[in-house]
Amino acid sequence: MQYPELIPNYINGAMVPASGGATFANVSPHSGQEIGRVARSSAADVEAAIRAAVGAQSSWASRRSEE
Repeated sequence: MQYPELIPNYINGAMVPASGGATFANVSPHSGQEIGRVARSSAADVEAAIRAAVGAQSSWASRRSEE
């Protein structure tokens, strides 16, 4: 199976790296081998994600469950 080299953050509809550029290893539980890297989110990244979620909440709340 092919894995992405880097798994970034998904914030406000966009794939973005951690603001500080830090990453950590994504390790396969089967083999113990590193299979990629994951963005190491900072407090600023979390705040950006929260702001985006709060901003999107009203439009999501007005959607029907069938959507």
